[in-house]
Amino acid sequence: MTTADPARSRGFCDGYGPMTACGIASAVRTGEVSAREVAVAALERIAGQDKVRAFTRLWPVPATEQATAVDRRIRAGERLPLAGVPLAVKATEGSASQQTRRLLDAGCIPVGATATPGPGTRWRTWGTTPSGPTLNPHDSSWSPGGCDHTFRW
Repeated sequence: MTTADPARSRGFCDGYGPMTACGIASAVRTGEVSAREVAVAALERIAGQDKVRAFTRLWPVPATEQATAVDRRIRAGERLPLAGVPLAVKATEGSASQQTRRLLDAGCIPVGATATPGPGTRWRTWGTTPSGPTLNPHDSSWSPGGCDHTFRW
């Protein structure tokens, strides 16, 4: 993407934090930015800034194809409540889970699989990725796990 791209100028890549899902969906529905531009910006940001190693895989080709399909649906007059919103998919759920299917039907774009522990694994293996274990973004000495996984490494 070039700096003239609307997704970058609106901060979808560099200042992604301030944009809510509703804000992204509104911008996509009004044509301010395309779902494809948002998907590409999200993939770029994840690839360049996944310091906590949250993703095990990125799906650039399926994500851009899905985003292009969402753009077509918007142009055809469909009102998608979550049009173009990037979606991180829990690796153990996959894109075929009922929850994920609902989000896809609403216009979300799956951009990759997130790290999760395997069944029966110890808490210290939480979120192992090809780059190493997933880190807690606030304190890397703490586990990034759920409510009962607040253990120090």
